[in-house]
Amino acid sequence: MNDNAALLAGISEYEDRTDRLHIDIAVSEGDVIGLGTMKLRVIPAPGHTKCCTAFWCEEEKLLLSCETLGVPAGGGMVMPCYMVGYGLAMQSVERLAALGAEKILTPHRGLLEGEACTAFIENAVYWNKEFMRRAREGRRAGKNEAELAREFKELFYTPFMAEVQPEKAFDLNLGYTIPMLIREIDGE
Repeated sequence: MNDNAALLAGISEYEDRTDRLHIDIAVSEGDVIGLGTMKLRVIPAPGHTKCCTAFWCEEEKLLLSCETLGVPAGGGMVMPCYMVGYGLAMQSVERLAALGAEKILTPHRGLLEGEACTAFIENAVYWNKEFMRRAREGRRAGKNEAELAREFKELFYTPFMAEVQPEKAFDLNLGYTIPMLIREIDGE
């Protein structure tokens, strides 16, 4: 947490522990990390950021995910959260979806198991594609950045989303995603 994150969360005082954070080991694709009795395989999952990483435990069919899959917005919706390009993000989303996870630990909603896990992954694939489809359609109709941002915020910034992501953080993510999509769409 930093001062900005604390303010967004309505926290005025907190203990800064960032000086305790350090890198134990550097990992690459395919590396296996032992976590107690679990073995986690490193899977690069660029999309939200270039360095997003997921971890896969084959024995447990457990995916420790990152925001590249998106953030649950309620009602089966998953807000896409990519800032480095649609194509790269979709490669990661489809790669993670193909693992066949039965459990997924999501950054904003915690552990999802069974049907909830399956539904989240299916919805992540659908909404990432649908987000781009709607953005393309909007651009063809002449919508600008502000209009697209407003449309997507009305769709995805639900009370369910607000429980886990402050509005300013949502707007910041959308403020990166929409211009990037416009550049990709206009360059097609």
